[in-house]
Amino acid sequence: MTGRDMRLSADEFYDAQGLYDVRVVSTLGFEQADIDRLAAIEGVEKVLPARSVDVMATMGSTRVVTRVMELPSTTTAASQKNDVTEK
Repeated sequence: MTGRDMRLSADEFYDAQGLYDVRVVSTLGFEQADIDRLAAIEGVEKVLPARSVDVMATMGSTRVVTRVMELPSTTTAASQKNDVTEK
């Protein structure tokens, strides 16, 4: 019972904070048609495509791995369903 309650609590928190439920990743990238198909799935409220890359960086004499993420533009026009951000 505790596990179920914890999942429900987490889901309510995620919904209240506007966090995502599912992350879809592709090594080849997505076409606009792919994004549109994801947006068309029943229950999907928003699709926010973005790009990221993992890079090695040097800070002083230390090498670190970091992730650089592109964030969707707030001025980008939304497409036909809800708030699907077009690239």
